[in-house]
Parts: sequence; C-alpha cells; structure tokens
Amino acid sequence: MCCSESTTQVVALVLQRVSCTLDEADDGVLNDDTLWSHINNDDAVDINQVIDRHCIMRLACFCHTLQLVIKDGLLKLNTPPIRSLTAKCSKLCNKVHQSALFCDAFESIFGVGRSLPKTNDTRWNSILNHLSSIANLDQAQLGNLLRDQNQSSLIITTKEFAMLTELVDLLQPFAEATDLTQGESYATVSCVVPCVVALDNFLINMLNGRAVHHVIIARALHESLRRRFRGLFERVQILPSQTSSSDDFTYNAMLYLIATFLDAKSAMA
Repeated sequence: MCCSESTTQVVALVLQRVSCTLDEADDGVLNDDTLWSHINNDDAVDINQVIDRHCIMRLACFCHTLQLVIKDGLLKLNTPPIRSLTAKCSKLCNKVHQSALFCDAFESIFGVGRSLPKTNDTRWNSILNHLSSIANLDQAQLGNLLRDQNQSSLIITTKEFAMLTELVDLLQPFAEATDLTQGESYATVSCVVPCVVALDNFLINMLNGRAVHHVIIARALHESLRRRFRGLFERVQILPSQTSSSDDFTYNAMLYLIATFLDAKSAMA
C-alpha cells in the first residue's frame, strides 16, 4: 500500500527528528495536529515501522542477564549435602565476626586482619567471595582451630572440601566475565560474544566429566545460559534458528559480532 502524502510528510519529519542532534532538532515540529489528522491505522503502522528501523538500538544489560543465569544455577544449591556445607561456612563466618575470642584465635593462625567476607543477598558474587575465602584456608590449621575452640561440628570434611572447591571453580568464570564486561577504560560490548561462548565451552567441559559433585548446578547454568542468550547462540550458529520461539532474541543483534571482529584484542586471540 502506498502511503498518503500526509503520511510521507510525517515519516520525513520523524526521520529528520531521529537523525538530528537534540540541539538542531525542532521538538515542536511533530506536535502539529494537521500532520496527523488524515493518517489512517494502516499508515500509522507504517510510521511505527519506520521509527523502529531508524531509532537508536537499545541493548540489554549483559551483566544483569548473566546474573539471572547465575541465580538460576544457585537455585539448585538445595540438596542436603550442599545445604550442610553452606551452613558450616555461614556459621564459621559468623564466629569470626561475632566472637572476639574466636576472631583472636583465627587471626593468630591466619594473620592479623584476616577475616571471612559475609554474603549479601543483592550481590551473587558475595557468595563466591565467601566460599572462596574459606576454600583458600589451610584446612588442617582450620580443623585444629575448630577443635581447640570446641567447634568440631564446623570442621569441613574431605568430601565437603572437594564440593567446596568444585563449586568455587564452577562460579569463578562467571565472576571473571562480570568483571570484564564492567570495565570503564575500554569498549565492553566486544566482550559479550567471547564471554558467552567461553562460558558455554566451560560448562560443556564441566558436564563432560569435570563436574563430580555439582552436575545439577552445571546443567542448570548451561541451560539458562543458552536460553537467555539464545539469540547470540543462533547468530554464531551454535544453536539452530528458531524464529517462532517466544524466548528473548535481544542478543541476536549483529552489533555484538561486529564489535567483536573490530576489537583488536579479539582479533589477536
């Protein structure tokens, strides 16, 4: 259908308004009622399509989407062995922060000023920092400390320590990807494709034998990553195109690939 003369005029003004800078554009030019009085519904649809094609693209927040992926995985931290382990870690952290006697004994072994970070409900990486700080302690010295302080129930067993280190290893790449895409001195949009593809490969390796204690969590992370970044995986042809799917295709934009190819760091890699 051919647009009417009034519709063509409106489209021209809309494109002019979009392409001009705020200082150059006339904000009131589109408020003229005579421009819109003879436009029918079909022409209005055409105008909306023109606006959609020419307006600035709005990209989803990568860090927020990645955080949703991680939360999907952390929801699987609900098995009895994992709950027992995380409860021990939480109680140990509380002892360090709430008991002056225990804190003094802890610092006498691990160093003055050494502490264990608490978790924060609003920041998922606080869980990683909390768990990794305990995993990095000398477990023999920690066990002796807990026995001396009559806290033997908090001693982390050999199996629990293996579970702890594997969980830290599973979450660490997500923390690195989050930090990389929050940089302020370089373009971060070019990091999206390498980060997502690298996380996908990492999780595949974990599911192919590296994960022993947290296969369910690794699977949940992998499924969520591919679902929330489906458009990107289709763009790089890791997944087949499913245009009829109801999933969010925000990350299907060619911009992510172009930014990656134009980034010298990606080219060297």
